Amino acid sequence: PVHSYDMRVYFPVAKYFHEIDFEGVYLGSVKAYLEGEHLPPSSVAHVELRDLHTNLIVRARDVMPDIDRVKDRFSPARWQEFVEDMRYFWRSMGPPDYLGSLRDHGGNATPVWLAIAHMLFAYAPANEHTLTLAALLDPLLLALTFFCIARSFGWRAMLVCLLVFGATDFPMFGSDWAGATLRFDWMATLGLGACALRTGRPVLAGILLAHAGLARAFPALGLLFVPVPVLLYAIERVGRTGLPGLRELRAAHPWLICTLVSGALAVSLLIGFSSALFGFEKAWGGWVGKIGLHTEDPNVNHVGVRTVM
Repeated sequence: PVHSYDMRVYFPVAKYFHEIDFEGVYLGSVKAYLEGEHLPPSSVAHVELRDLHTNLIVRARDVMPDIDRVKDRFSPARWQEFVEDMRYFWRSMGPPDYLGSLRDHGGNATPVWLAIAHMLFAYAPANEHTLTLAALLDPLLLALTFFCIARSFGWRAMLVCLLVFGATDFPMFGSDWAGATLRFDWMATLGLGACALRTGRPVLAGILLAHAGLARAFPALGLLFVPVPVLLYAIERVGRTGLPGLRELRAAHPWLICTLVSGALAVSLLIGFSSALFGFEKAWGGWVGKIGLHTEDPNVNHVGVRTVM
């Protein structure tokens, strides 16, 4: 049940972020495989991997000095632990698929997601038991979300959401929703945030929407759209009695300030938590640089005219 292609990246990046950062996961994967199977470097000379500094595909023989140096980032005990964790992946996937997966784009999750996953995996070995249990988090979160949608918006709304989610290709891409860990945490907190607004819990809504935005970046649109009802109210009032004042807007929508303030506080706490764990420059500076590089060139994750051309 483990989604090995996804977790072979996100498990080590989350657990060993202090050592491998955003760019060392493939270098470390090759070095661990060579040492764990007692193989000479020549055995992987023609293996292709993505250089996560440049996003270019290179051959292992051309970056062998970098592959050798990645071990120096670890203490001896941590390196042995890393080798044993990666051994699970090359044994379960098979060496051809393990080495063939080095052409992907590494871990792109935000430091907030990595910090939460780090807390999950910091003292856990990579094995079928650990990763199967961790993979249960997504279906449990989604079940909770759909249950709360039914409670907050009614069964019809919940069934429509369930059909849209289940009948599109979005959750099926790479089957990330089966056997991966916390792939849909952002969707759960986005949905639960909407439910919290519906049921008059603005502080909780702000916290949930803040997490959704910081877990995967693009769900931050959810928090940005929170003021839209107030804007629509103001537009309607302009057509009838003129532009409303701030006092009137606050009286008509008292939840808005609570939601935005709690969201801003949650953003500060989550960024502070991840920065305290990994270091602000290493975590957020590295992530911004990686995402900038990742979006610079067309790739299979992009849908648009530029990619087609």
